[in-house]
Amino acid sequence: MIMYIWSIKQLKQDLMANRLAENYKFYYFFIFVLLFTTFYEVSIFLASEVNDLDKFQSILGIVVQSVGLIIAYRVNGGKLGKDFLTRGICLYVVLCVRFIAYTLIAIASYTFFLWLFSLFIPEQYLGNVANAITVSTIPLLEIAFYWRFVVHMKE
Repeated sequence: MIMYIWSIKQLKQDLMANRLAENYKFYYFFIFVLLFTTFYEVSIFLASEVNDLDKFQSILGIVVQSVGLIIAYRVNGGKLGKDFLTRGICLYVVLCVRFIAYTLIAIASYTFFLWLFSLFIPEQYLGNVANAITVSTIPLLEIAFYWRFVVHMKE
C-alpha cells in the first residue's frame, strides 16, 4: 500500500473500505500536524522584528512536537498498534484543555514574577528578562505536554 498525496479518489475508496493500515493513518496524521505546526511557526519568521530566540523557539517547537508524536505512536505499538488516531486525538483534546488551564496559571505567575522583578531591575532590562523566561518556559511546557501524552498512550 502507498500513501496518496495527490490521488484523493483511491484514498477515499480505501477509507470507505477500511483498508488503510494503522501506520498509514499515523503518517497522514503526522504530516497533517507537521504541516499545520510548520505553517504556524513560519508566520513568526514573517514578523517585522524577529530575533534569534524566536526562531530557535519555533524550530524547537516543531522538533518537540514531531518527536513527541513519533514516541507516542511507537508506545502505542507502532504499525501493530491499535487505533492510534482515535486514542491520540481524544487524549490530545483532554490534555490540551488541562494544559490551557496550567498555562493560564503559569501566565498569572509569570506576570506576578515580572512585576516583582520590575521592583529591582531597571526597566530597560525587563524585556530581556521576560524573553529569557518565555524562551525557557514554553519548550518545557511543550515537553511536559508530550511526556503526559506518551504516558497516557502507553496505558
